[in-house]
Amino acid sequence: MAIKNKRGWLRIVEASTGILIVAGVLITLYAQQIEVRDLSSEIYNLQIFILDEIADNSTFRNEILSDEVDKSGLDSFVDEKLPANFNFSVKICNLSDWRECGLGADGPASGDVYAEERIISANLTKYSPKKVKLYIWER
Repeated sequence: MAIKNKRGWLRIVEASTGILIVAGVLITLYAQQIEVRDLSSEIYNLQIFILDEIADNSTFRNEILSDEVDKSGLDSFVDEKLPANFNFSVKICNLSDWRECGLGADGPASGDVYAEERIISANLTKYSPKKVKLYIWER
């Protein structure tokens, strides 16, 4: 009678071990199927759209080409176009000086930063090319 009880326990342990192995394999396979969503192409398209809108707007063009730029209107325009979980920085600089268009301390401490730029070269009365650079990152 004692031998039968030991065999019963052994079968229960074997069955439990088999279930744990099968569950472990299924969980591993399921975890590999979960993909991290790549936002880079969506953000790139959004940046191109925003910069196209800025380039097509004559008010923004005139402000960018002038020597004294009031970025508050430009910042509010970009803020309206971005989803709430993104932050941004807009830089306006001369074509020759690439260092002044850097993100610097305005950016995030860590994480991905997406950058795109557009050159605004002239309007009907003034030729003073500037570069508008748009940085976007997740909050």
